[in-house]
Amino acid sequence: SLRLLHPFIPFITEELWQKVPHQGPTIMTAPYPEPREDWIDTQAIARMRELQELITAVRTARAENNVDPKKPVPMEIRCKEGVSGFVEDQARHLRNLAQLSRLDFVSSFDGEEFQVQGVSSLGEFALLLGDAVDVEKERQRIEKLVEQTRGEVEGLSRRLQNQSFLEKAPKEVVETARQRYSEAIDRLSKLREKLERLPPS
Repeated sequence: SLRLLHPFIPFITEELWQKVPHQGPTIMTAPYPEPREDWIDTQAIARMRELQELITAVRTARAENNVDPKKPVPMEIRCKEGVSGFVEDQARHLRNLAQLSRLDFVSSFDGEEFQVQGVSSLGEFALLLGDAVDVEKERQRIEKLVEQTRGEVEGLSRRLQNQSFLEKAPKEVVETARQRYSEAIDRLSKLREKLERLPPS
């Protein structure tokens, strides 16, 4: 452990090294530890990557729906076959890192409460946002973004239909405009989907 820490806290590790049984005059010349193949648990590594992916998906869903990152919200999860035990074992970490007030394991989502659904390699999840989002304010916010994005799409469309622009502008500029247009179309579609998912006020 001291040899692993030495590049980061050299003075402390050297001092401790001199106080414990060791080989060689200084930790600076001690060989750095090498990994052992028999210590590597590929399944555990894969599972933890999947857990990280789930946490990232939940955080992204929260951010996309304008949920206060510090506000705990309840979540339901429908695990894929064979992973529910792992998710249950990691439930405490999942609740802490994804800011969840409750984590329920379900076989299906009833959809009675306003929710946002997502998917990860461990399964599908639904964030229950009934108490976390002011629906009317969120509707107004998204409608404003829809109008802004629609204006951006229309402006880029006119630009890309302008033959003079296409012929005289540098290729890089034209390609950037096309990319921005494609991104704006995609963003507009997602905003409209979010607007449709909002419950009636």
